[in-house]
Amino acid sequence: MLITLDTTRADALGCYQNPLHPSPVLDAFARQSVQYLQARASAPITLPSHLSMLTGLYPPRHGVRDNGIGALPDAGVTLAELAQAEGISTAGVTSAVVLHAQYGTAQGFDVFWDQAVNTKQQGIQVAYQPAEKTTATAQAWLKQHSDGQPYFLWVHYFDPHEPYQNRPTYAAKVKGDAYLAEVAAMDASIGQLLSTLRKRSDFSKTTMMVVGDHGEDFGQHGEPTHSVTCYDSTLKVPFLLRYPDGFGANTKSNAIVSVADVFPTGLAALGIASPNDIDGVSLWKQDPPAERGVYFESLVGFLDYGWSPLLGWADASGKYIHSASPEFYKTSVDPQERNNLLSSMPTPLSYQSALYKLLRAPKLPREAVVADNLEAIRALGYAAVADAEQELPDLMERSLRPSPHQSMPELKRFYKAVQQGNAGNTADAIRALQQLVEVNPKNAYALDLLGLYLHKAGEHRQAIRQLQQLLQLGHARGTTHNILGRSYRSLGQGEKAQAHFQEAVRLQPGNAAFLADLKRF
Repeated sequence: MLITLDTTRADALGCYQNPLHPSPVLDAFARQSVQYLQARASAPITLPSHLSMLTGLYPPRHGVRDNGIGALPDAGVTLAELAQAEGISTAGVTSAVVLHAQYGTAQGFDVFWDQAVNTKQQGIQVAYQPAEKTTATAQAWLKQHSDGQPYFLWVHYFDPHEPYQNRPTYAAKVKGDAYLAEVAAMDASIGQLLSTLRKRSDFSKTTMMVVGDHGEDFGQHGEPTHSVTCYDSTLKVPFLLRYPDGFGANTKSNAIVSVADVFPTGLAALGIASPNDIDGVSLWKQDPPAERGVYFESLVGFLDYGWSPLLGWADASGKYIHSASPEFYKTSVDPQERNNLLSSMPTPLSYQSALYKLLRAPKLPREAVVADNLEAIRALGYAAVADAEQELPDLMERSLRPSPHQSMPELKRFYKAVQQGNAGNTADAIRALQQLVEVNPKNAYALDLLGLYLHKAGEHRQAIRQLQQLLQLGHARGTTHNILGRSYRSLGQGEKAQAHFQEAVRLQPGNAAFLADLKRF
């Protein structure tokens, strides 16, 4: 069984030294497990990080670099597919739209639940389901699955992700911290799932992994949430491995591990040989080599905001972050990553060499996805504005764009504009976004929202001007063409409107609203 915890920093759990102890269930589970203290996500983003777990490949190799803009290719081999090929029953329960089957997450699962409910939070509709429903779904599958028959079950919990539900019962236990209240609610639901498991005779034969997909910065390095920065606040995650025979129970490992290690470790637990050409290493009853390093990246700043790419390598000696302004931290003595040592030392060439080698390794063929739920993904705070077919530059080349880590003031101003727009204060949102794109005309997300708000305000010519600028940057999404079509229609330019409506439907053929606009001609 694999349980994944969305947006759960390692230090959100009591077993990772959270003083408020919001996770008594997982703390007890940790005492039965090997607890990894140096586990990192492959990206601070839900879909790429989960695909690394399911395939054992880092994002440059499985090809999905952001939420909502790409799918795992059919050529990708998942843990579920290899289990299924051995006659093992497979089931997946996901809790948010970002892990919908259309992104390749369902490959190899006999049954797969991805129907997140629409819940209104802070005035917007968000597509996810609470832990209680996720647990109930997993329990129902376990109860109908024959006791003693081999299975692989993946259960994904989304609750600690913003926007938070009101959890007064749990908030009282964590001094009103809304994030930790969600962690506590998730923990309690996991307790219900474990209770169901313990009633099965095959529990004594079940290997379990509990792994976070990424963390949350909370402004520690300037980012309100996650996805843009690559500090350990967004990368360090819980990783607990429980063996059915009690091996390593209540031990802590400082080995350098990655979420990509889930794939080969899970295969070892099932007695299935692992493919050789993967990035993850099996943790089955062994630590990885002491000299091992792990890869991480975020291309969100590059794809959506006009900043440089971020990628890096971490090992026991330190952590190198490559960008327009490279950074190196001795995380063993500087865990908060406050002292960038590159100002006083040469660039560590061994880290750059490791990055070059990884980026040149064989990759899966790229496969674009026709996403019909981009608005739902955006409601969770993700840009979902990049083009999946966009060619990436050499990520190791020195970029003339600013580093995302130095662009947090711009990100904060952007988030404020988004909040104004979500609250219905369109005029202020337009003014703020106009100021942003004047300074940074490559900020695709700002251009996209500016075009939308101008259209809603009846400023159709200005909306067209901004959205055409977005298209020139190479961001050809269906939503962009649809708003262009509506703006041209409002100006009485039917031929241009029809052309954009047709392009919107071509890019997202299942979108009912796009089809309705096209049929009006």
